[in-house]
Amino acid sequence: MCQREHEARLNGKQFKINHSWVIFSNLPENLKKSVIVSEDRSFFSHSGFNFKAMRLAHTLNQQQGRIEYGASTITQQIAKNVFLWSGKSWPRKILEAYFTVLIEFFWDKNRILEVYLNIAEFGNGIFGSNAAAKYYFGLPINKLNDEQISLIIAVLPSPIRNSPRNPSKTIIQKAKTIRWRVRTYKSVNGLKD
Repeated sequence: MCQREHEARLNGKQFKINHSWVIFSNLPENLKKSVIVSEDRSFFSHSGFNFKAMRLAHTLNQQQGRIEYGASTITQQIAKNVFLWSGKSWPRKILEAYFTVLIEFFWDKNRILEVYLNIAEFGNGIFGSNAAAKYYFGLPINKLNDEQISLIIAVLPSPIRNSPRNPSKTIIQKAKTIRWRVRTYKSVNGLKD
């Protein structure tokens, strides 16, 4: 949040942080499942790193000749967003790995999900799923229907370019896919169906 505000000020732009925290037990189960099936399907089975996804992303990026695919887990995204800065340098990636290990060691999976759903940016200055729900739909997160929740999650990982309020065809399709995956989601451990 601080980094985004600092970047805006350096560019002479207005920037207002819109944020409100919701404890884990008050976050809708559908929201929790939606972010897992969309952002990190192996969330409950990894220890912060999805090595299979990392190998696949490396192979695809080699084929493309540029970095186009990522394999960051929810935990890695928290490490970057809470403790570090944006960027793709090796020193930052090494620190991200360090913080990822610490987060997985000290926090349980519910705490990791709670933090992620409260700090992820869902639009320009809109941090956390509850702020996104209020901004885009005029309701708190626990009052949204499944379609609205899937649209909020579908804008990740590019929330500045995409909007749940005026979704592109790509975002609408991604939201439909999220809803289908949630219906078929069976957690290994953690969230109950």
